[in-house]
Amino acid sequence: MTTAVAPARGLAVIKEELQGIAVAHNWPCPKRKNNSLQPRHVEEFELDSVEEDGTEASYFAALFIRFARVICNADCVVRKELFETWAMALHVHDHFPNVLRFADMASGHGLLSWALLLLNENRTAICVDVRMPKSAEKLRDAFCAEWPHLEGRWDFVEGKLEYVEPAPSTLIVGVHCCGPLSDKVVDLAIKGKSPLALVPCCHTNKHLSKEQRQDIMKQSWTLADWIDKHRIDRLEEANFDVVEGTIPKVFTPKNRIILATPPPVLENLTTAVWEETNLEPVNKFLGSKMESKDADSTSLPPPQSIIDNESICRVPFGLPAFAIPIADIHSSHESIRKISGRAAANLRKGHPRTYSLSLFQPPGPIALTPDQVASVANTLDENVCAWGSFVDKEGFLYKDGRLCRTYRLTYRSKGEAVLTKAEAKAIHIQLCHKVEEFYPGAQVRQIPR
Repeated sequence: MTTAVAPARGLAVIKEELQGIAVAHNWPCPKRKNNSLQPRHVEEFELDSVEEDGTEASYFAALFIRFARVICNADCVVRKELFETWAMALHVHDHFPNVLRFADMASGHGLLSWALLLLNENRTAICVDVRMPKSAEKLRDAFCAEWPHLEGRWDFVEGKLEYVEPAPSTLIVGVHCCGPLSDKVVDLAIKGKSPLALVPCCHTNKHLSKEQRQDIMKQSWTLADWIDKHRIDRLEEANFDVVEGTIPKVFTPKNRIILATPPPVLENLTTAVWEETNLEPVNKFLGSKMESKDADSTSLPPPQSIIDNESICRVPFGLPAFAIPIADIHSSHESIRKISGRAAANLRKGHPRTYSLSLFQPPGPIALTPDQVASVANTLDENVCAWGSFVDKEGFLYKDGRLCRTYRLTYRSKGEAVLTKAEAKAIHIQLCHKVEEFYPGAQVRQIPR
């Protein structure tokens, strides 16, 4: 097979294929399941072991071998994750074969996203987690080296699930989302009328009421069964069509998979929404399958800088809340590109440095604005951005008629490096000298040492 889109084949075929993988690789193997796959393990996954005869079976077998070899060379994934991820990907792809964009929630290093991209290379992927591990970048480099055309189709955004803006056009995926994280993923799917594929994990009764705990005991439910049934009931109450399946237990004991299809989007309502926002949808959700538009609709927007300094630099202290739009429309693609990656994450996390500046105003009836003062600072170092605000309401008028206004100047690094206190102070001292040159008649009241 030469197509970049793997066909849907049905659960019976997938089950048989996964059993074959387990037998061929002597799985499960309790002593080795948590061992990291390393480059020396590549020899366990030989392409010569697959007879490529042009059939679907040989295509999927060869794809798994290539997938495993790339993971070995990346040297950052434990053995059991290889098998459970591939099993999950086959089930998701079979149920939603034509989905062209998906978001992997609480993704870890995002291994599942790469498996789903390989099964349909027209897809784009977003991974969302509160921390981007270094292994995510290792996997990105390894997969893009093996499949260069996947470059630019994968993004990782460091942020909370609460920041995600779900949409009907994007499949929401969650694998082993621990405890309440699985409920947050369900909430997102319901909120956005988004298709959902979820493998819950780490069921806990900590968040259950006394009545709910009693209900579990009365009905002789296991905790996992009761919680997952509650999640399925919520989806069905929201008019989702829910299919409950299982991944073979040899790959993972937490093997329940919830596949939920939202109600169809009304054609006239969808069109009105896109016209109102002046955006073109890449695809629209119509049942459990996704109908793609023409080939041009799946093309990515032109590459842009991953950092939007103008908007990110003005974020206040601490970890900011920000929107993560995952809709399969060009504006969302562009927004994601600006906020994805480690550099953008460091900008959001890095604490800005703030200093005050008291300035006697140049002659004239109008005081210098904070932006005018900050514009001087922005000429001093191309790697640092600055913005300002007034500290006082009206300033202080001295007896000699001079007006003094106090400004608060804030500095932040534009790149991955965090701006140190000493570096920020040095730039601020430069500003104190330069502002008098930029605005004749202005005089700094006191230059810091």
